[in-house]
Amino acid sequence: MVQALVKHIHCEVERAVKHLIKRDIDLAVVNNGPRDAEWLEKWGAQITLTLTIDESSSLNPGVTFNTPIIPANVDFPGLKSPISMSQIYNFELGGTLSSDGTRIDKLSTYNTVKELLTEPSFCTPPGPNDPPKLSFLDGDLRLEEWLLDAVLIQGTKAADLSSKAVEGAFKQNIISHEVKFMIVSSGNITPSWKLVRVSANPSSFFFGTNRTRTHDLIITFGPNEQTTTGNKKRKPSDKPSQAASNAQLASEIGLAVANSLRSVLQQ
Repeated sequence: MVQALVKHIHCEVERAVKHLIKRDIDLAVVNNGPRDAEWLEKWGAQITLTLTIDESSSLNPGVTFNTPIIPANVDFPGLKSPISMSQIYNFELGGTLSSDGTRIDKLSTYNTVKELLTEPSFCTPPGPNDPPKLSFLDGDLRLEEWLLDAVLIQGTKAADLSSKAVEGAFKQNIISHEVKFMIVSSGNITPSWKLVRVSANPSSFFFGTNRTRTHDLIITFGPNEQTTTGNKKRKPSDKPSQAASNAQLASEIGLAVANSLRSVLQQ
C-alpha cells in the first residue's frame, strides 16, 4: 500500500508540473509575451508522506452479585398502615484490560522540477481497469488546480515568487500544500444478563475496539540551492535551498505536534 501511495503521489505532482509548464508556454505564445512561470524550472518539490495508525482495544467485564432480602414494613407519618419495601444487597466486581498501539510510516522524497519535466516517466493516465483505491490519498488530490492557482499569481503582479526577486536563503518565497485525511472506526459489544442473584455487565461495555488512521501529505515547492561555478556564475543545484528545507521542516514539526496533542486528548 505504501509503495502504491508513493507512486500515485509522485505521478500527481509530475502531472501537475507538466500541466503548469505547458499552460505557461501556451499563454506566452498566445499573448506574444514572456513566460510567467519560467522561474519554476529552477525549483524543486519536497514530498513527505506520513501514515499514522492508532489502535486500541479494551475489555471491561463486570459482575454484580444480588442478595434478595425479605421486604421490610416501613411506617410513614400520616399513614395508618405500614408499607412493604423491597430490600436487596449488591456486591460488584469489575476489571479493565486495555491495549494501545501506534504505527507511523514516513517517507520523504525530493525531485527538481527539471527532473519531473525531462526524466522518463513511469506514470500512466488512470484507466477503467485500475486496481481499487487503497486510501483517500490514492485519488485525485487536485494538485494541478492548486499549483496552477499558486504559481500563475505571478502574472497578476500581486506577488513575485521568482527566486531572483530576493536575495538570501531565508528570504525566498515558498509554496506549500498539505492534505490530511482521518478515518476513525470503532465498535463495541455488550452482552448482559440480569438474574435473581447475579447481573453481568450491567452498565459498561464488555469489549470495545478503536482504530484511527491519519494520512498526512506535505508538498513544498521552493528554489534549489544556488552553487557557484568556476567562472563565478551561480546556477541552481539538485538540492533544496535552506529556505525550502526550513519550510518543509516547520510543516513536519507542526504536524508532529498536532498528532501528539490529538493522541493525548483522545486518551
